[in-house]
Amino acid sequence: MAVAYDARPSTRDVDAIWHPSAEVRAAAARVAARHDDLPPDWLNDAVKGFLPVPGPATVIYDGTALSVSVPAPEYLLATKLLASPVGRDEDDILLLYRRCGLGTVDAGLDLVERYYPGRPVPAKVRFFLEELLSGRPGDAAAGTAEADRPAGAEAEE
Repeated sequence: MAVAYDARPSTRDVDAIWHPSAEVRAAAARVAARHDDLPPDWLNDAVKGFLPVPGPATVIYDGTALSVSVPAPEYLLATKLLASPVGRDEDDILLLYRRCGLGTVDAGLDLVERYYPGRPVPAKVRFFLEELLSGRPGDAAAGTAEADRPAGAEAEE
């Protein structure tokens, strides 16, 4: 969220999928060993256990040895709704609701079902969204086309 959508100035860790896995994990461990303030799991690939089939993404950096892609906000929102523990990621979910132009609980649940077809959506997701979106009339749906693009992505003409 910090890199993809400029949601905050820093993050506790980097959730990512990378290749080649063993080499990147070893390099991340070497970096953490040199920095007392960096936890050993700062580069975290546990997110791959929550992801549906690969979804739409935008390349925001493409160098000679590194390419960085970010998922579409709808894909990221569906994943956060299904995988995030209740009480965590509220700000991210509200930001993504705005960027996706969503405003209702059912719209969020429909999005989860679109990206995770056939997978039951736990009742806690509905309750979480009802509480999160209550008392915020219009807030979740206040996105703009500019806000829909990941940081670094160019507008389509």
